[in-house]
Amino acid sequence: MSDSRPVNCEPQGAKEGTRLRLRILATTDLHGHLLPWNYDHARPAPGTGLAALARLIQDARREEPNSILVDNGDFLQGTALTDLAPSRPGPNPVIAAMNRLGYAAASLGNHEFSLGLPHLEQALSSAAFPFLSANLVRCLGPSPLEDRPFTEASVLLDLQPTDRHGTVHALRLGIIGFTPPQTLVWDGDSIGHQLSARGILEAARAHVPALRRAGADLVLALCHAGLGADTAADGSEDVATALAAQGGIDAMVAGHSHRSFPDLGFPLSSGVDPRSATAAGVPTVMPGFAGSHLGLIDLDLERGPAGWRVRRSRAGLRTTAGPTDPGLAALAAPHHARTLSALDQPVGFTHRRLHSHFDRIADSAALHLVAEAQAAHVRAHLTSGPLAGVPVLAAVAPFKTGGRGGPQHVTDIPAGPLLRRHVFDLYTYPNRIAALLLTGQQVADWLEHGARQFLTLSPGSRDGALIDPEVPSFAFDTIPALRWTVDPSAPPGARIRGLTYRDRPIHPAGRFVLATNSYRASGSGGFPGAEPQNRIPLPEAPMQEVLLAHLSAGPVPWHFTPSWRLADLPGTSALVTAPEGALDLIAQSGLALSDAGPAPDGFRLLRIAL
Repeated sequence: MSDSRPVNCEPQGAKEGTRLRLRILATTDLHGHLLPWNYDHARPAPGTGLAALARLIQDARREEPNSILVDNGDFLQGTALTDLAPSRPGPNPVIAAMNRLGYAAASLGNHEFSLGLPHLEQALSSAAFPFLSANLVRCLGPSPLEDRPFTEASVLLDLQPTDRHGTVHALRLGIIGFTPPQTLVWDGDSIGHQLSARGILEAARAHVPALRRAGADLVLALCHAGLGADTAADGSEDVATALAAQGGIDAMVAGHSHRSFPDLGFPLSSGVDPRSATAAGVPTVMPGFAGSHLGLIDLDLERGPAGWRVRRSRAGLRTTAGPTDPGLAALAAPHHARTLSALDQPVGFTHRRLHSHFDRIADSAALHLVAEAQAAHVRAHLTSGPLAGVPVLAAVAPFKTGGRGGPQHVTDIPAGPLLRRHVFDLYTYPNRIAALLLTGQQVADWLEHGARQFLTLSPGSRDGALIDPEVPSFAFDTIPALRWTVDPSAPPGARIRGLTYRDRPIHPAGRFVLATNSYRASGSGGFPGAEPQNRIPLPEAPMQEVLLAHLSAGPVPWHFTPSWRLADLPGTSALVTAPEGALDLIAQSGLALSDAGPAPDGFRLLRIAL
């Protein structure tokens, strides 16, 4: 920490009543967005990227020299620039950028593990700051403090902030990190049995008091979890508020859910107060994703009989805008150029436009293409042996339909040559191909589970919401080789009507191979039948490579036959939130859609007559 004012250079033993300010600057869920660039669509992405966020960081540091910068995880994976990094020598570009900006510490998010442990360990080796996770460990011990760590659980920083008179003081800040324990399920294929996990709350009950005993004046929690109720179960993804409620934490950075907090539109739950920017009374920020926001927590401190205490706090967000930092832009330039060159390589041809604008309310050719690639790959590995002749289906879900990714977060590929970047556009995540042996009943239940995204409509109702906003699009699985109707007027679990395979009803006891991805097959999302005993052994193959091979085999045809549709409900209409560009595609959708006006944040409302 530096200041242009004259100072007493040796830290002073502060007298009671001495006051200081400490500013915490925070990022979260950067997901490899180093530059404000959309690699899938080959165009600028204003309002994103660490290189643009750097301007806000510099301004905030100038305003308050007593500042530290931290990150809350999911920084290493998420764009073609980072996902192609394992095949290239040299330091990881995101780590190099974080070094340049002077991060003090970072927690590990779940997506740090998506590209495998060797890549993660190699990337972290070049960092000039510590990475933290108190609950994701090499091996569990008798208690959390006896676990064998993967990274450090926490770090103690001896800061030397200055007061308003220019006097230097000693302040010991403890920073502790937490990773979703579900990472072992979500990325189980890449982690294997190399790591273990505890619940975040369980780990905190041991490690936070230990930080205090080690001399921490203040404790900052970097919790890669969403903000839920203050009594959330330890296995919840939204456990951050419950963490704050346990006590011992002076400030917190949350994340993972890609939301922004404080925001007056943030979903309220017990303990979450966007007006005071607190969770269970603890000053908290959740700085969006992709570098969209910088979180700031200002702690006004006062020296009391028992040491430093937080006298007052303020927390807020600053929105990324404006030009990139020249130094970071120069650092990123060679990586950016190599990425663009790789993504411009031709891989195939499509006779039709492939897009995802209506994938939550209708079938699409883009999803059929991904399903065909999955099924063809699995079928080729089952041509002999006991499963030869068992029908091979494929489950797919739309990844990009707006939502928390914003109105431009869609797959949209024009008819014509297919390039490698279109593979990333069609399949965002670094999952691997997987397959399950299921019964006909489990296949039907799989579709029912996906159909929980629909809210229940009363026949004859007008303009109710159709999609549950708390169910992400990637949780809506469909199986294009089948045919069925979804009845949103029926209760969850009883919505699939007329399910057939090759024009014949599916027998509950029938056998099917379901091609899917490693995330889903490991149990993520809770789909029925996604259990270890149903897993079919396959050679490891990244889904993007599976899709690339399929696209290279021949052109995408003009026509496709939709697998499913919404049931007819005469006199009933509903509203759906649509991403940018949806209005231009209504005539081609085959749906009874009409414009119902603008929605917040650049989206449109569409009315669908059922």
